[in-house]
Amino acid sequence: MLIMDHENERTIHMPNNPNKFVFDTEVAAIFDDMAERSIPMFREAHALHARYLAPWIARGASILDIGASRGAFLAALDTEYGIENLNVRATDSSPAMVGYTSSDFPSVDVEQVDITSRGFMNCLHTYDVINMTYVLQFIPKAQQRLVLSKVCSMIKKGGALILGQKNKDDSPIGAAVHEQYIQWRMANGYTREEIEAKTAALANSMWPMTEPDLVQALSTFGMTEVARTCSWGPFSNLLCIKR
Repeated sequence: MLIMDHENERTIHMPNNPNKFVFDTEVAAIFDDMAERSIPMFREAHALHARYLAPWIARGASILDIGASRGAFLAALDTEYGIENLNVRATDSSPAMVGYTSSDFPSVDVEQVDITSRGFMNCLHTYDVINMTYVLQFIPKAQQRLVLSKVCSMIKKGGALILGQKNKDDSPIGAAVHEQYIQWRMANGYTREEIEAKTAALANSMWPMTEPDLVQALSTFGMTEVARTCSWGPFSNLLCIKR
């Protein structure tokens, strides 16, 4: 449900299903604003990763953006290199997101794809670069390693994977970090009520790994070099290379 907060000139979103967060038409409509106020360094991380890819771009890399949402990573590539000059494909599981991104980036092939589907698992395409930022955590836990293994197999030798997530950390320090993250969101205009409603809905829609478990899985699936590019609170981003 979308509610206009006229005093603060912003739209409040309360999940239509309180027990499951869905990237539906309402979420897609306000996703950019929601992401910037929910994910620390959201734009900055995409801009940083676009710049890191300069050596691959110079070689004419083929790029796949998985879970493109409203195209924040595509926008970063466009700013840095001009999107029309690149060999880029983008996917998202949300029809509403695909609609927006197709319209905003007409030179990019944008397709609705469920990366847990048999069709994706049987895909034979390979890429020099795959971006999958804040996506894996929304894959059901039982399928995460299978999906990650498939994505890693789609990266050519010498290629790169960009991966970010909100890390799982059940330690006392993790709890303190998460409380500071809540305070950050409140400073960005969220109320406790909104945060609690989204947290309850996300409990049945998001299953993050710990960062050590994620790094270990990436190594198992052939990503021989894994480096953290940036992090803030519970969020971190990784650049992984297949040698």
